[in-house]
Amino acid sequence: MRAGLRAPDFQVVSLQGETVQLSDLRGKVVLLNFWGTWCGPCRREMPELQAAYDRYADDGLVILALAVRDEADLVRAFREEFGLTFTLALDEGERVSSAFKVPGQPSTFIIDQNGVIQQQYFNLLTADQLEEALAPFFMQG
Repeated sequence: MRAGLRAPDFQVVSLQGETVQLSDLRGKVVLLNFWGTWCGPCRREMPELQAAYDRYADDGLVILALAVRDEADLVRAFREEFGLTFTLALDEGERVSSAFKVPGQPSTFIIDQNGVIQQQYFNLLTADQLEEALAPFFMQG
């Protein structure tokens, strides 16, 4: 998948047991992150994702972080350790990773309100990169 293309639709079940379908999130900006508890750069990136979520969630940002090759218990422990409040789910059988042609973790896609991929990152995102990617969607007036 690449910027300018409509994101493939998918459905996952969050750690809270809620079904999340990408197409149901139209009208919101979605930051889709592929990560793993076993991934060092992912561990460094998570606090930055949480900070971005804290800043923009009230304006309509949805963060959906899909754990790849991971187990629910490890992801729950990770969520507690890092105090994460955005949606976490497992990418069962790497179905979603495959659909998005993810080369490795961490990988992040910024999907606009119309379901179109606007940005893609196949590395650790810094606070500055996240701000640069998200701010245009949430500029006031």
